[in-house]
Amino acid sequence: MNISFRRSNGHSDASEISALIAGTGGLGVVGLTRLVADCLGSRFQCVHTEETRGIAQRRAPVRAIVRAGRVVRSARLPDGLVDVLLAVEAAEALRATSHVAEGTVCVLADLLIPSSGAMSGATSIVSVPRVAAALEARGAQVLVVPVAQWLRRERLPEMLSSTAVFGAASQLLGCSLEQTEAFLARQLGKRMWEQNWEAMHIGYAAASAACLLAEARAVANVGRDADLDLVAA
Repeated sequence: MNISFRRSNGHSDASEISALIAGTGGLGVVGLTRLVADCLGSRFQCVHTEETRGIAQRRAPVRAIVRAGRVVRSARLPDGLVDVLLAVEAAEALRATSHVAEGTVCVLADLLIPSSGAMSGATSIVSVPRVAAALEARGAQVLVVPVAQWLRRERLPEMLSSTAVFGAASQLLGCSLEQTEAFLARQLGKRMWEQNWEAMHIGYAAASAACLLAEARAVANVGRDADLDLVAA
């Protein structure tokens, strides 16, 4: 599993990346947006964010966009598609499938929360495997971060799912564990540090494991192809 950077304006050394962050009010979408912007700011000179305003009440859908690159001038998505989808609640990833294309990397917490409004009934019939299958059907690479059981067991606030998703995203974006901890410390300070630190490590470890598994599968496929070539010869 890897996140690719799109070439822009025909320059071989130019690249850009766009991320959509989806969740519901009270789950830390705004904080996650800032963390992702910090992470991308360590790699790109231009970073722009755009957050949904006015509907951040609890249970209502909230979204944000982060775009970064060498010559990116706004957070607007030219083609409506993103390279990365980060969902702090699984059902919100399903509602964002129109922004997903072949190769989009989707990181979602395995958390399901009934939403408010007209979509609240639909959430009850959604499952994390169904969401993952719908994203994969569009050609996306999907990583599910296993955070829900930990939150229930430790009786921790659901908003920590955003920190877990950040940990996974930071690893996939090429940031070291030390850098990821620094981003988190800079934004949070001592506020709920122990719980956020653990949540971030859950996400970072999940992404690391997914990358190792992908590499192992790639090596196995190369070996299998080589065996087939030998048989054909």
